[in-house]
Amino acid sequence: MGFIDGTSMKLNKEDDQYDKWVRAGSMVQSWILNVISKEMVRAFMYTKMARELLVRLEERFKESNGRLVYQIQREIASISEGSQYVVVYFTKLKMLWEELASVTPIQGCTCGA
Repeated sequence: MGFIDGTSMKLNKEDDQYDKWVRAGSMVQSWILNVISKEMVRAFMYTKMARELLVRLEERFKESNGRLVYQIQREIASISEGSQYVVVYFTKLKMLWEELASVTPIQGCTCGA
């Protein structure tokens, strides 16, 4: 986790653990690259460290969430049961709610507690 959140500090090349540190960081970076679309990999494949990769991904995608949130909200507002079974309708609606929850940032407490 330290490679992702930045708590694993970069070691000096003289450190006897440096090679292990580089291999572990490369492995984490490769895991991240393997879960994004092949088209997107090209834009990020030359980052040097996993933390740098994560920061670049966050910068790229936090701006586009507004559009995605709006699109999901529109889908929720326009969905209707129509001739579908209630179970099918509710399942689609629940999936949209869950998708919306996953892209909506959690609001911090402003109550002073």
